[in-house]
Amino acid sequence: MDFMGRWHALTGRDPFTQGARPVIRWIKGDGLDDAVTAAALAQATRIFGTRVDYCLLTQGISAERARWVLSHANGPVDWRPISADDNAELARLLYAAGCPDEQFGYWWKWFPERVRRRAPEWILDGDMVLTGIPDWFEPWASGQDRVR
Repeated sequence: MDFMGRWHALTGRDPFTQGARPVIRWIKGDGLDDAVTAAALAQATRIFGTRVDYCLLTQGISAERARWVLSHANGPVDWRPISADDNAELARLLYAAGCPDEQFGYWWKWFPERVRRRAPEWILDGDMVLTGIPDWFEPWASGQDRVR
């Protein structure tokens, strides 16, 4: 993340995080599933179009790899490389339990805890491909069910 990106995140003035539209976000680590994540972004942006915003969080992935994954989407996707600094409290607890950051695994979903606090947020692993609109989508998108 560049200086302005980090500044926006620290000050809360990041335009993406200030939005109120529902957001679907994926977390992708340094696994061998880039093609699956690319397919997930492509499929979701086709299914949901502009009804939601999209975000890809990556941990341990180069900008070149992230750009390739993002290039498959049919619309804009916010990209955020993350680190333990993005949820210092949880990182501290994991370190105290003897877990190095390269083994945070499932916990990377909570770095940061939320990307958009004022909107519904759907958090997915990078290898999760959506195939249709779930029956709970409308209540979720309207804010009745904030985090999925």
